[in-house]
Formats: sequence, structure tokens, C-alpha cells
Amino acid sequence: MFNGVNEGIVVMDAKGYITEINQTMLKMNHCTSKDQLIGRHGLEFIVPKDREEARAYLTQADHLNEVRNLELRCLRSDGTEYFSQISGAVLRGYAGEIQGIIILSVDITERKQMEQQLIMTDRMASVGELASGLAHEINNPLTGIVGFSELLLMNELEESIKEDIQTIHREALRAAEIVRNLLTFARQHTPTREAGDINLSIHKVLELRKHDHRINNIRCLTDLDPDLPRVMLDFFQIQQVLINIIINAEFFLRLKDHPQITIKTSQHNGHVIISISDNGPGISPENMKRIFDPFFTTKEVGKGTGLGLSICHGIIEEHHGKISVESTLGNGATFRIELPFADIKPASPADGLNQTAG
Repeated sequence: MFNGVNEGIVVMDAKGYITEINQTMLKMNHCTSKDQLIGRHGLEFIVPKDREEARAYLTQADHLNEVRNLELRCLRSDGTEYFSQISGAVLRGYAGEIQGIIILSVDITERKQMEQQLIMTDRMASVGELASGLAHEINNPLTGIVGFSELLLMNELEESIKEDIQTIHREALRAAEIVRNLLTFARQHTPTREAGDINLSIHKVLELRKHDHRINNIRCLTDLDPDLPRVMLDFFQIQQVLINIIINAEFFLRLKDHPQITIKTSQHNGHVIISISDNGPGISPENMKRIFDPFFTTKEVGKGTGLGLSICHGIIEEHHGKISVESTLGNGATFRIELPFADIKPASPADGLNQTAG
């Protein structure tokens, strides 16, 4: 039973040194031999920030007798972290003296990651509502700026003054477009597929990221095929894929001297090809194997959920396409997306007659 249960079990002496562990605990710590753990102090396997809470339990063991569902961040022998839910009880001799402590540990890392994702989803919903309210407030003065600048342009003006007003009018229209794009992205919608222009989706996404690229000195180059066939797509989902990949590239370019993102579109064998490249640090071979796995991330804690690229993979597969990545460590990365052409039949003469009659 000790070695067969799915929970990790650790037995410690009265001072907190490990005297026995079961096979599950051995696997949880990525160890192959009990000798790697037995004889070491239990606090060694707790993240430093959580050690005080664990130490408090050990020092009060005589009074507590047991602890239930204590959540701690733990350290494996290889230095990786995981969340553990711990329950424990004091082992006493016939005279009531403490002889040791037995700990039951359950790996709850996946559950904690799901909780964080739910929190993030709720936060994004709140941001969407906030953006909606702000957009209406911003659009009111923008409407006035656009309207009055148009009225001024109808008058006879000096050329220099006219150019200034045209600049005001153009920038106000651009600000209004950015607000509309942001609302479009934040708004919940029912997935729908229709023939769409990938180049247009890319332009919309780059408009949203333009400010961040400017303040972070990220150069964004585009080489878009003007004769690209349309593809059957959900505009909002494809926009989400593009934004996820671009934001991911931006994160890893933050320490680069001359950060650059290059986006290209082309067509090959009945597919539209989108490639998004950066000149960042690249991806190591071991990480390449897991790049689309749920919850896998190389970002520091709090900077990513590890779900962005797995969501991208799912969306592209739902569109009957493919997504892949190529990279060598130190030489950036390129994400390649393939989407099939839209199967649109050309209109027949009869269709034209029906439309005319309608």
C-alpha cells in the first residue's frame, strides 16, 4: 500500500530529516533512488518563500498533531518547482513523545495553473468591459475632432494651415480605428467561418501592436503577397493566433539591441502561407519538442500561462491548417502557418440573373 498509492508519502524524524519515502514521491521528485532524498531535511524541498510556513508546522507539531491541505511550492532535486497539497500527522511513541512526522503530498500544479487561467480569463473579461466603456468616452471627443476638422477643410484656407488640419483629421480617424479594433478583439462572439483576407487580418493586428513596437523600438517588416487567395477563417480566432505569436516574439526581443519582426505571406499547393520571424534568442532543441504543449512556458513565473501557443495550435487545426516552428538557439525563430484556400465556386450566369431579378 505504501508504494502503491498515487500520493507521495514522506516519513521524517522528529527533527524533520527524511527517513523513508514511497515510489510515488520518488517519481514526483524526478529521482531514481531513495538515497537521493533519504537523510536530507524536508525543508530543502520547499521553495524558500514558503519555508517559514512549513517550519512553523514543524515547530508546532507537538500541539497541532496534524495538518490538512496545506499548499506549498516545492522544489525537486533538479531545481524545478511544483505545487503540492500537503497533509501530515505526528507519529508518537507509547509515552506520547514525538518520534516522527508522516507527510502525504499531492501534485496540484495543473490545478493551480487552471485556477490562474480562470483568474486571467475573468480579468480579461473585466478589461473588455472597461475597454468598452472607455471606447465610448473616447469616441465622443474624437467624433467632434473629426467633424469639426472636416468642416474646416471645406473652407478656403492657407496651404500650411490646411495641411495641419488634414493631419489632425487623419490622426483622429486613425485613433478611432484603433479603438474599433480593440473593441472587436475584446468582444465575445460566436465562432463563424467565412472567406477572408489574411493580409487584412495582419494589418489589423499590426495596427493594435503599433504603439508597443514604437515605444520598444521593435522594427516590423512585412512582405505580403497582394494576390493572395482568400481562406475560410474565423477572423477573430485568426487575429488571436497572430497576436499571440507576435506578443510572444515581442517578449523575447525585449533585451535585443535591434529587435525585428518580419511577417510574410505567400501561396503554395493550395495553401496560404504565413511566416512570422524574429531575431530573438531562439528556442533550444529540448523546448522545441514541447513548444505547443499546454502550460509549457519558458517565461518567468507570472509572465505567461503557457497556454498561448497551445491555443494557437488548436485554432489552426480547427481551420484544417498546420502550424510549425523553426529555430536554432541564438538565431531567432520562425512560426509558419498554412491555411487552405477557400473552396468558392465561381458565380454562374444564372446566379447573376437571380441577383439582378432580386
